[in-house]
Amino acid sequence: MLFAIHCLDYPDSVDRRLALYDKHKAYLQASPMKIVIAGPILAADGETRIGSMQLVEADDIEMVRRFNQGDPFFKEKVWNEIRINGFLKLTDNR
Repeated sequence: MLFAIHCLDYPDSVDRRLALYDKHKAYLQASPMKIVIAGPILAADGETRIGSMQLVEADDIEMVRRFNQGDPFFKEKVWNEIRINGFLKLTDNR
């Protein structure tokens, strides 16, 4: 099943995010869970990173929650708000 992980940062976490980026990226690359797509959410300026979005494939939502809670951005309180929902892919025009 697919799950969307939508995370918004604390307003004052830009420096923490940048300092932890390499650890976060390594965590995603080492994941046994299939990551379909992942990347930062951007502010209106199109450059400032204000959150993260990941689309993952997992057996159940608890697996996804554990995965999310192991992320350095979670552990070091970069993310203020986290939503995890099932996702139904209806269109893919690639």
